[in-house]
Amino acid sequence: MQRLKMYCEEGKPEWRGIDNFQQVHELPIAIELQKFSIDEYPPKLAIFDTKSGKSLPADKPENIIVERGFTSGELMGWNITVVKYIEDALPAGMLKMIKGMPAQMMKMMRMDDLGMRINAGGFVEYKDKGAATAILVRAQKGNVVKEGWVSSGSYMFPMSTLKLDKRTEIAMSAREPLRYASDVNIYTKDGQTFKARIEVNKPVTVGTWKIYQLDFNKEQGKWSTLSVYELVSDPWLPATYVGIYLLIIGAVLMFVTAGRNKYKKEEGKK
Repeated sequence: MQRLKMYCEEGKPEWRGIDNFQQVHELPIAIELQKFSIDEYPPKLAIFDTKSGKSLPADKPENIIVERGFTSGELMGWNITVVKYIEDALPAGMLKMIKGMPAQMMKMMRMDDLGMRINAGGFVEYKDKGAATAILVRAQKGNVVKEGWVSSGSYMFPMSTLKLDKRTEIAMSAREPLRYASDVNIYTKDGQTFKARIEVNKPVTVGTWKIYQLDFNKEQGKWSTLSVYELVSDPWLPATYVGIYLLIIGAVLMFVTAGRNKYKKEEGKK
């Protein structure tokens, strides 16, 4: 059995795989990533200790799942209201900076913590790479009201939190993947080309190879331009199945033959 990992960048056919000993192997098939897609669980809001970074209460952390249609909930005595929800957003200040910027330069663009602190424009919708979910939150406890944007951030900009007091703040944890998949082109050495979708636990079979979706660029998240696949080949597998089928057939024939012989013996005694 041969088990390899293949790292595929978007738009670049890859013919090579790496084994557990970091040895590179050229394969009879190539994979070209066309598009990576991911479905994520709804975002979660929680109150964190600003010094330790741990969610509160320490003994039993609480969180609010902001599902579709959610309006308000409670965290540690604070009434939390969602004023505005943007699924794919970018800091308004950053959007002004990248307008008209070449695509190659945008790939290297990042907004640091200082850039976030001086950004007073909040978030705006942005349906492109680097966007992340942003929520305008209002928190109220008695006569104290706090309002501001909360976002988990992305590889282009850091997370944004809402400070409640000297010790605590509301933050959004990174959204967890529900399922993810790759739309790919697959090429073979004999000139064949076909399209396929590789999903977690739904491998694609090409000859003796099974191709599994293994990983993606966690930093880029849903905008990942890299997919990692596991390719497994077992050329003896068909022979193994044939052997199993022959054993089953043999067992059935033995059972039938034994039954007939027993019947003949009983008839002979009569």
